[in-house]
Amino acid sequence: MKRLLFLSTFVLSTFLLSASERIKLSNFHEISVSGSVEVVLVKGVQEYVDFEMIRGDEDKFHAEVKNGKLSIYLDKEFLWTKSAKAKVTVSYRSIDKLSASAGSWVKSDAKIKTPNFAVNTSSGATINIPVEATTLNGQSSSGSILVLSGDVESAKLTSSSGATLDAGALKSETAKAQSSSGAWIGIGVKDHLEAHASSGGSIKYKAASSSCRVDKDTSSGGSISKL
Repeated sequence: MKRLLFLSTFVLSTFLLSASERIKLSNFHEISVSGSVEVVLVKGVQEYVDFEMIRGDEDKFHAEVKNGKLSIYLDKEFLWTKSAKAKVTVSYRSIDKLSASAGSWVKSDAKIKTPNFAVNTSSGATINIPVEATTLNGQSSSGSILVLSGDVESAKLTSSSGATLDAGALKSETAKAQSSSGAWIGIGVKDHLEAHASSGGSIKYKAASSSCRVDKDTSSGGSISKL
């Protein structure tokens, strides 16, 4: 009986420790994520953040809105302590800008729909999202990964410093792509592509039609070729 009571108490304690916390937010249209945070984006009618600490204390987690920008981050730890880690769900009504840095991870299963959208990854972060927009500006740098799919009229893609920008599943009518310093870009385009690759950068493109015009410019070991 004592053992059963102990097990019940242990299970209840574990559940309480792993339960997520909700933070209600004021209006925002931009999201910035940094640190050991895994984020799932969900379109909703209310704006809030649900978070669960995988490692570390809850007071290490921050979700703050200032001037329409939601910043999600964790307190920095000392060198001799383990860094905190959190899983997060963000409910948004509309967003037009998204950035991830410092090893963070962001994903959305549903298309992010907005007239003009800007997305950026840096410092080992990863973003994987579908987009439906008129214009798209995507940037990846410093070993980060940006994966884009969906439908846009025009796209401007830039990748540098060993980063990856995979937009092979993106359907873009026109696109400009620039890759440098060992970075890689994959892009799908229908009508016209302007591609610039330098300093070991690589661009792979997939033309949706035989009439697609591709303007290439390479220098210092850059390469441009079909997917």
